[in-house]
Formats: sequence, structure tokens, C-alpha cells
Amino acid sequence: MISVIPDKQGFTLIEILVAMCLLLIALLALLSLTTTVIKGNYASKMTTMATTLVKDKLEDLKNKSYASVSASTSGITSTDYASATGQVSASSTGAYFTRNCTCKLDAAEPNDTMKTVVVTVSWNEGSRSVSASTIIGR
Repeated sequence: MISVIPDKQGFTLIEILVAMCLLLIALLALLSLTTTVIKGNYASKMTTMATTLVKDKLEDLKNKSYASVSASTSGITSTDYASATGQVSASSTGAYFTRNCTCKLDAAEPNDTMKTVVVTVSWNEGSRSVSASTIIGR
């Protein structure tokens, strides 16, 4: 007589539970990584927007004549605001960015032929800011 030995193929309940736990751990790690990447992309976007706002203000000042850029030895600061999309306005209502422009006469220059302009854009995420400067001459 031939006896048939049952085929022992398949997974046990313990093996399935262990595999599900490992898969869950891997998925949670990917979820954590995804949120970190999204936050990093958002921070990069805001830094790029702030840099663009700084550059735009400096370019605007460079295109003006020397006499039209007001300055003094103590420095005059002008402030304007921008939304998260970069729309600039004089009002702080709904503003995300604050843009400060300081223009000073160069004290080392005896004939007042140079003005130093510093533009700083700051925003509330951990008191972050971007700053750039230029010198405007006659």
C-alpha cells in the first residue's frame, strides 16, 4: 500500500504576523521620510521666494539714479511686506515676508559718492532671513 504524506506548504500564522509587522515598520519609515521631504521642499520654496524678493528690490534700486536713492549717514530704513506668493504691498495684513531696505551714505567716502544698500527679507519660520547688499555710486 502506498501512503500519501500530506504536503506541508504554506505559511503559519506566526510567519504572516511577523511579515506584516516588518511591512508596517517599513511603511512608517517611508511616511516619516515623506513628511521630512515635504517640509524641506517647503522651506526651500520660501527661501527661494525671499531671495527673489531681495534681488527684485536691489535691482529696483540699481535702476534708479544716485540722487533718487535717499540715504543719510544714520541710514533710512523702508519696510514693505509680501504674501507667501510674493505679492508685495505696503500693508502687513496677510503678509508672510517682511522686507527691510537700509540705505546709508558711506562714511569713508569724503565726497558722498557712494551709498551702501542692504536689503533683508525675513519670515516667521524660526526667524529665518535672507540678506544682500550693494553699493550705488554716482
